[in-house]
Amino acid sequence: MLKEFNENQKTDLIQKTAWRLVRSAEDRIVGQGRGPERLIWCVERMREEFPKAKNGEDYIRAAFVNYPNENRALFA
Repeated sequence: MLKEFNENQKTDLIQKTAWRLVRSAEDRIVGQGRGPERLIWCVERMREEFPKAKNGEDYIRAAFVNYPNENRALFA
């Protein structure tokens, strides 16, 4: 799938997928203190979609850090 894209498009696609997965994890795995479970779920899904992506987990971690800010901006 990624062969059709140039390097910038690949990075953008992986980053958008990471954000989508983090939002999905927040909806699917509800409850305080379940962050590690959400992270594992996201990383596993990212590896399924992009098995050769080396920086997918980094994008997921960044999305988790920025998620509260994004969520506040949506409902402000």
